[in-house]
Amino acid sequence: MNTLKKHLAFIIPLVALLFSLECVLFINQAIEQKEKKLIEDYSVVLASTQKLSLELLRQNFSEIIALKEIDPNYSLGPLQKTLGMDGLKELRKNLPFFYSLQLSTFPTQERLENIKEKLLKIPGVQKVEVFAKTYMQVYDLLSFIKAAVYIFALVVFVLSVLLMFKQVRIWIYQYHERLEIMDLLGASVSFKNGFLYKIALMDSLIASFLAPMLMLYTTSQKGFEKTMDTLGIIGGAFALNHFLWGLLFSLVVSFVSVLLVAWRTRHA
Repeated sequence: MNTLKKHLAFIIPLVALLFSLECVLFINQAIEQKEKKLIEDYSVVLASTQKLSLELLRQNFSEIIALKEIDPNYSLGPLQKTLGMDGLKELRKNLPFFYSLQLSTFPTQERLENIKEKLLKIPGVQKVEVFAKTYMQVYDLLSFIKAAVYIFALVVFVLSVLLMFKQVRIWIYQYHERLEIMDLLGASVSFKNGFLYKIALMDSLIASFLAPMLMLYTTSQKGFEKTMDTLGIIGGAFALNHFLWGLLFSLVVSFVSVLLVAWRTRHA
């Protein structure tokens, strides 16, 4: 039982640390998917009395990747009964050209306003609609979620590392007699603390398996999957893809914890 407690006291904070890392990686990829979809669906609509070309617009806006002319016939169809064929033809003659602009990246609020101002200065452009309010609300929400996850991960990281430091100090206290005997025999620091690194290695391997399993269990829940479907995000097997990175990260954190605590204890 004591041996189990000894390992759990190190494994639990390490699992929490790796789980927070998995959350950051998962949320980052999910938000990247959502931002990509947001960019694909987003477009700036403008009306101009003159024909416009993509080359002309790209001289002023490097982020514009596509220019598509919007056919107004679909919107004018319901008016045929009211205006008649002659009236509809006359209306078409007086209508400006309508265009949809697609951007390579989703711009900030300031950049959107700047794009709108420059577009209105182009000869012939009468009206520009950037739909900033609707899209910026979604973009701000994604940014808030990303920031909240980073803060959560940072808090978990600090608390987990402190708990791991405390557990290493307990290990050193439990084996202080063994360490003193090795000191008297002139054992090197690496040899003397070798068993601590072995414990840290074993616990890191266990935590590296547990954290992806916990993440996989969380992402497989119906409520979670329903939320992802609503947001239009494909979850995938992110936890499994990040297993090796998690293992490497856990080994580095564990070994550094042992190294720092052992050094501090030696020079205390």
